[in-house]
Amino acid sequence: KRFTMAMSLEKQQQTTQLRRKQIIDAAMELFDQNGYSNTKISDITKKAGISKGLTYRYFTSKEEIVTAVLDRVDACITECANVEDAVEAITLFTRRLLSYPCYEGYVPPIRVFFTALMREEVHLEESLNPISEEIGRDYFGKLFKRGQKQGYFRDGDPELFGDMYWKSLIGYMGIMKVHKNETKYNPDVDKMLSVFKK
Repeated sequence: KRFTMAMSLEKQQQTTQLRRKQIIDAAMELFDQNGYSNTKISDITKKAGISKGLTYRYFTSKEEIVTAVLDRVDACITECANVEDAVEAITLFTRRLLSYPCYEGYVPPIRVFFTALMREEVHLEESLNPISEEIGRDYFGKLFKRGQKQGYFRDGDPELFGDMYWKSLIGYMGIMKVHKNETKYNPDVDKMLSVFKK
């Protein structure tokens, strides 16, 4: 009986994770396409194929859904950083971030947040904000330093390179926000990185 209860609890947890993922996937796609404010809970439930009542069992509000996306920001950042080849790591991050509508079915959580923050639709504590100055110098700085050791990038301050690159990505996201009527966009990462290469 105890084993049956444990199995039942495990199945319940799996169902909860699956439902939450369905809801977050649908919400991210809609937030990215239509904006956070223009997306209603009913739009999310319809896209996810889940009833409104069931959705409220997993998330009490739209704000709670967008906060859950923060975990995906961390996962994306970590996954890209774990690619050993520095150029491949930066390229993956950039393609995921800037490809529109998406790159290999991946809706980038950072872009979803960036758009919502730029429109002042979402308000986060500074410590939770994924769009920070540190990403450039710290995160991309490490990738550029690794790329210098691997012989890809020219000599120079890797933190400065990282800061410049991150700011260029923010600039691209700003342009994308304005030109959302374009159906497709694929970033030319080689061209973007050419200024840093040997």
